[in-house]
Amino acid sequence: MNYKELVLSRAENKVQETALETLFKENAPLIGYVPSKRFGDYYLEYTDASGERVATSFESPRQRQQFEDANKADIKGDVKRSDKLEKITYSSSDHPPDSLIRRMMESVPPEYRDEIYQAHLSFMPKESILQKHFEVRGSKKVNLKI
Repeated sequence: MNYKELVLSRAENKVQETALETLFKENAPLIGYVPSKRFGDYYLEYTDASGERVATSFESPRQRQQFEDANKADIKGDVKRSDKLEKITYSSSDHPPDSLIRRMMESVPPEYRDEIYQAHLSFMPKESILQKHFEVRGSKKVNLKI
């Protein structure tokens, strides 16, 4: 089952299914990707001193903890730690209101949102431009402009 089929299969009624189908048609995927060098399955997301949301990944929990210890002054709040995609849960506040994933989740029953979000992330190659918000090996604020 591909991602589109998974999402459509979770619609509770024809209206939701039609809304989701329309979203997929309006937001056809781009072909190709740009490497962003994301490594690791242990994630840290936080708000920095400037109020910017920062996300990065690490190859081990120990490496993540070392990064946190070394950057205590920069990590100001709303810290989220997650281990591997299976433990990541969907939160609408993590996405802009007009983003595809947020609009799609509004058309899906709440009990399926985590499953669909995890599938959404797992279908992206680790080098995908869609995962560019995960920074390179614990470095902070990598800017990968194309």
